[in-house]
Amino acid sequence: MSKHFLQISNGSPVTDYDRHKNNFYATHPLAVHMLLEKESFSRKLGILEPFAGKGHIGLTLRRLNYSVTMQDKFDYGLHGVQLKDFYDNKPNSIEQDIITNPPYKRGNKKGSTISFVRHILKSAKPDRKIALFLKLSFFETDDRKELFREFPFSIAYVCSKRIPCAKNGNFKAFRETTGTTGIAMMWIVWNKKGFEHSQRIEFITYKGKIETYDYMLPDYKKK
Repeated sequence: MSKHFLQISNGSPVTDYDRHKNNFYATHPLAVHMLLEKESFSRKLGILEPFAGKGHIGLTLRRLNYSVTMQDKFDYGLHGVQLKDFYDNKPNSIEQDIITNPPYKRGNKKGSTISFVRHILKSAKPDRKIALFLKLSFFETDDRKELFREFPFSIAYVCSKRIPCAKNGNFKAFRETTGTTGIAMMWIVWNKKGFEHSQRIEFITYKGKIETYDYMLPDYKKK
């Protein structure tokens, strides 16, 4: 175990380097490919990535010929991103499907993960599909239990092998600092039309070592 590794808290490694001030932890593009092997999304209406960061989800989707609107409250140098606070979206206002990894923050106040998830589910129009990449520990706590009662999901795809979510998109530093290959993660998918009550769980995985998929990492400054 790495000497930098201190403890496990809420399902993620806690290390001796500071957390990102905006709770930005980029999704490895492999996770997007794993999702799309199971789910399809609207090519007609396109996809909104509201927490785009450096484009690890949005640019991966564009490579796969999806029309993607990338937004973020903060500017990380991503070419073509729209700077927007997601909380500015009104209920039932988002026309597109949504695929994103919301910022990690505990609690239930504004700015917490559960607050973002709730606002995403309220902001999407009926008939839209929402896929959120979340820690497996998001199934914990009474507050989240109530969220799932209010907004039943269609299916949760649990990653049977860990996936890295790297601070500021630096996956090499993530491995060197934490001494681990990833975090216990899952994709949760909602179909907003009436919210399905199946709430099924399925396991997904990938072959080999996660490092062999680093060729998928995008160049977020490229036009």
